Amino acid sequence: MRPAALLLFAPALLAAQSLDGGLLDRAWFGPAVRFESVPHQGFQWVKPGIQLRGRTLRIQEWQPAAWLGRVRDGNDRAFADHAKAGLRAELERGLRQGLTRVAQVSTSEGDVLVVGRTVDAAGEEPDAAFSGAQSLSFDLKLVDAVSGDLLAAFHQTLTGEGERSVMDQYGRWCVDLGRRLAGGGTASAAASASQPPKPLLDLPATLERLEALRGDGVLTEEGFQALRAKAQEMARVK
Repeated sequence: MRPAALLLFAPALLAAQSLDGGLLDRAWFGPAVRFESVPHQGFQWVKPGIQLRGRTLRIQEWQPAAWLGRVRDGNDRAFADHAKAGLRAELERGLRQGLTRVAQVSTSEGDVLVVGRTVDAAGEEPDAAFSGAQSLSFDLKLVDAVSGDLLAAFHQTLTGEGERSVMDQYGRWCVDLGRRLAGGGTASAAASASQPPKPLLDLPATLERLEALRGDGVLTEEGFQALRAKAQEMARVK
């Protein structure tokens, strides 16, 4: 094939390439997400015009590991299981610090759901004489609890000498994430000055989804009623 012809195919080839060695599963986030690589921060997508001021982010329970990498043994799975509680706790702490005076952070209530999962992990051998290299790959997304819209999507792989090093890096990543969200994400998040008008809220579908969240225990009765009232108010806005 001639070089000129290769140039024509280059965009399609790049779009088809797997990200982070295949550990970034775009399907978990949705077809509309177009990730960008951010130095030291992994991959991210932020909805243009995102505004979190005055909102409350609810940190969900960390989802079961997806294991998208190579086959992992018991040590790797043990590392992922041991880190699970810390991942949620550090995320809460980091977002609370980064979003100071902008948004609230909670583990029980909120109109923005924060969902995370581990997609791969490499632990160290239990009989290792010295702490060896360990890695953790994870996904994170922010979802509007009322409309169901995806607000932001993130993927990162961290590698360090031992679990403590990996978790220290993760804690700093969470704080920085909060600061970026407080500022509306990256420049690309506010790239579009004019967006097409948002369609009116599908109230029946939204109420059905909120009912499901209440049934699954994601929303308390108080939280359900608050979001239900907000959805009805949004549906009335012309």
